[in-house]
Amino acid sequence: MFSRKFINENEFYLKSDFINKMYFYYINRGYISIMINEILNVFISVFTVGFIIFLYNCVDYSGIFDIDDDNENLSEFIHINKFFHLHWILWTLLVVYFVYIFCKIIGIGDQLTMYKKINNYYKNVLCIPEWRLKTMRWEEIVSILHRQYNNDNLNVYNIANRITNQDNYMIALIDKEIVDFGVLTNLMEWNFTYCFIHKIFSDESKINMKELNNVNKCIKEIQKRILVISLINFIFMPFILIFIVFTNFFEYGATFYNSPSKITSYNWTRLGKWKIRNYNELYHNFHQRITRADEPCKEYSKQFPNKIVDSLLGFLVFTFSSFFIVLLILSFINDKILTNLFIGDKSILWVLTIMGSLVTFFHNLISHKVVYYPIEKMKNIQEIIDYIPEEWVENAHKYDIKKKFFGLYEYKIQSIIKNIVYTIIVPFQLMVMYYKTDKIVNFIKKITKRHMIMGYTCKYSIFEESNSISDRKMLLSFDNFKEVHDEWCRSNTFD
Repeated sequence: MFSRKFINENEFYLKSDFINKMYFYYINRGYISIMINEILNVFISVFTVGFIIFLYNCVDYSGIFDIDDDNENLSEFIHINKFFHLHWILWTLLVVYFVYIFCKIIGIGDQLTMYKKINNYYKNVLCIPEWRLKTMRWEEIVSILHRQYNNDNLNVYNIANRITNQDNYMIALIDKEIVDFGVLTNLMEWNFTYCFIHKIFSDESKINMKELNNVNKCIKEIQKRILVISLINFIFMPFILIFIVFTNFFEYGATFYNSPSKITSYNWTRLGKWKIRNYNELYHNFHQRITRADEPCKEYSKQFPNKIVDSLLGFLVFTFSSFFIVLLILSFINDKILTNLFIGDKSILWVLTIMGSLVTFFHNLISHKVVYYPIEKMKNIQEIIDYIPEEWVENAHKYDIKKKFFGLYEYKIQSIIKNIVYTIIVPFQLMVMYYKTDKIVNFIKKITKRHMIMGYTCKYSIFEESNSISDRKMLLSFDNFKEVHDEWCRSNTFD
């Protein structure tokens, strides 16, 4: 049975925001890891901007492209003294960027101070050293919290609801199709969260009922935020786009070059992740679930071969492999062939590298199956990803179901391209949200309910009411929660 005592919110260690930071500390495995990640993120950002400027200003591309057979040194085409030869508009943007970086560094300092307190709290109050934290389950930490304060309200259910409170509203908005992003990019998700979620939630990660009770004022203030943010996005879009392109190019370029097969790897889209995530599902539990689903999802993706394409790919693999083997054998006989023999203006070494990558890439695209079981594979996915409806299982062999599924689970390269291309329309997506602000805010208010222990929260995340609220997503979430936290469920019942 649930205890009816209220959590003393005057105690700092029981505040929602502190518990959220405790969880963030846990999934990042300690203070040192958080500190290094935050610092490296700043360095990566600064390096990316600096490298873009370097490539734009300091490299003599015409000289490099006109190199003849004479030996040249790369330093002859690098003019580092031109690094700061920027147009005044670029200088202005650079100054604004470094002001942002300065503020971010100050913010990191404040965060690290807070996480140092959490480090001391784990170590001195809960008696959990950092080395032990790396191998502990979150449920064990919750149990220690419960024993420390002898408070029945400090259990995995109440704490999970606090941590996922904001996420639960995002899940509900997408599940009930109150917001329709079409394609959800990283930038659009951040903008939406800032304009809506951060406005409605307080600093303590709780719903601010003063905002929701004055709906008209709340709507107008959110619309003002949207106008300002969409204008900033529109003005800085060329530079945001360049930054995103280069960031993705630097991050994935070498990976795809060294392992061409990864171009055909799949991943869940950002929108797909929100759709399949359950209410009150903690990040690490959700990550484990979608990781377990990877294998059956990949198997399902192989259930729809195109035999004509497979035949053409097989021909290409055979052709390129034939040339590749012959050139490779010749290079074993005389290794100078690699650098001194040319096909056109390209060395044999360059040709072998490209051919090897193409053979690997095309070979991975070929389906080697003879018998196909799309319904069985979709059933395997459904056992892990409970979002999958029965209709999808029964009709898993049909094109329209395939299309719906691969709208959520797509090629990684496809996600990268979409994240870049759809970034351009973010200001326009925000303006669409501008005209839906009243609908979104009223929906959030409608689904907000006071729980006697957890306070104001999304009604679909209150599992005690799962019998009175006929909602498929809520019931699936409750079932998943019971499966993950079976020990707690055995010792608790809902009234």
